[in-house]
Amino acid sequence: MAEKNQGMAAADYARLVGFEGDWRDTWWHQDYLELVARRLGLAAARTVLDVGCGVGHWGQRLATVLAPEAEITGIDHEAGFLEQARARAAGRPGRFTYLQATGEALPFEDGRFDVVTCQTVLMHVADARATLAEMWRVTRPGGLVVLSEPNNLVDPIPTRVALGDLETGELARQVAFEAACVRGRAALGKGDAIVGERLGGYLHELGCEAPEVWTNDACGSLYPPYARPRERLLVDALRGWAALDVSQFGRREDTLAFYLAGGGDEAAFEPLWEAAVAAIRRSVAGIDAGTYQTAGGVLMYLVAGRKPG
Repeated sequence: MAEKNQGMAAADYARLVGFEGDWRDTWWHQDYLELVARRLGLAAARTVLDVGCGVGHWGQRLATVLAPEAEITGIDHEAGFLEQARARAAGRPGRFTYLQATGEALPFEDGRFDVVTCQTVLMHVADARATLAEMWRVTRPGGLVVLSEPNNLVDPIPTRVALGDLETGELARQVAFEAACVRGRAALGKGDAIVGERLGGYLHELGCEAPEVWTNDACGSLYPPYARPRERLLVDALRGWAALDVSQFGRREDTLAFYLAGGGDEAAFEPLWEAAVAAIRRSVAGIDAGTYQTAGGVLMYLVAGRKPG
């Protein structure tokens, strides 16, 4: 990866990206995964590779729509994450193997897997094209690459609307700030936060004639009393991020570096940073008061391409 755990200790990174607990499992409705499995014929897969598996959320969710005999291999660069993935896999359907490796240099022969997949991984690598080419290499002829990646410039907008920032003009200022951070993050080789927009084109370059692109139907909606299981998990995640005092781009020093590399003005940074971290605290305060409401739309793409056979 571009930089292991964005230069953070594994435990801190796990808290930042929501690896702890089951919140990431709520990203996908089960009936939607079943629909995708029918569309792509995933029941025929017997060998599946989950690249950048973290603590196992994505591969273990996919296992619920795979054949019982399907073998799922997860790779990650962080040994501690793999230990947690093995613990989470205990008693779950499917057969899981977890190995330490990087997506840029997969330790498998050409054409090894029926399905090669990742979730929110290519957005973090320095060269998404190169990592995707490795994934394509280890996919068998006739096999599938399945990618779940966001547009993280769009995703914060519903929160800003829910907080009333459209009316005050703060929404426009924050989108411009975050766009600069997106540009700078990519320029510094830290990953492309809007890579989901590009993946169909990248697959086409690799030889996939007809990439398919869908959007995930799950939303991070919140309505008082925030009692549904999905809502309780999201509220817990929001409280954790508020305690970390981070923006969607991470710590202050990282966000400043991205902003400047993206053409931002250092003199303008501090109020923009404060507004970014305050948005999470304002959401939590509204939850505590029982007033916060949002449809919570996200733009998460699911991109699939079949390797010519």
